[in-house]
Amino acid sequence: FIVNKQPTFSSFQMLLSKGYGIEGDYSIGIGATTPTVYIFNDQGYYDTGFNIDTNWSILCNANKPFEFVKFYHNGNMVFQTTTDKDLVGTNSSLFCIGSSEGNNYFFNGEMAEIIIYDSTLSDSQRISVQQYLRYKYAPPVDLGPDINIAYGFCDTALHAGNRFVDYAWKKSGSNDTISVASSLPVTETGTYSVTVTDDFGYTSTDVINVTFPNTDLNISNFT
Repeated sequence: FIVNKQPTFSSFQMLLSKGYGIEGDYSIGIGATTPTVYIFNDQGYYDTGFNIDTNWSILCNANKPFEFVKFYHNGNMVFQTTTDKDLVGTNSSLFCIGSSEGNNYFFNGEMAEIIIYDSTLSDSQRISVQQYLRYKYAPPVDLGPDINIAYGFCDTALHAGNRFVDYAWKKSGSNDTISVASSLPVTETGTYSVTVTDDFGYTSTDVINVTFPNTDLNISNFT
């Protein structure tokens, strides 16, 4: 598992490698001009790359020796070999993070975490690790507890946080988006929701009830 932010593209850059251009190598790299991940093995031959469309990625390679290789991006399988491949790196080279052995192809992005297992995980184990990494680096949106304004008529504001890419605020009873900002001024009682998209491309939604004082007066009680 590799948690990384996409780099500034200038040349081919290596995320993780065990040899490069030699027998039994294993390398994961980012393409030079577009955000594309390439998987190299067997003397530099690369299995088909796949494009990345998010700012941050959780990359996962699931492989048993000489079996089909599956590659996951943010929880979705984006690539699978069509023939048996051994991508475990059978040569004597060292594992290198952020470059190839010999200090070439330096990675120009950001890497938050790398997890390497010495055995193949089951699908449920892989999903558990991916969810752990997602919630660690991009927790779902949280609007906090319901708001009850006991008195006064001042506006209040709901805050979703500034760490998301997209925001869509709605009020119960309508499907119309009322704001795409990170915060929402509220002037009346209602149930409000926000759906956000984070840097990994995941979406999450939270709902909050806001109650203002009841200003309806029954004038029949006055003489």
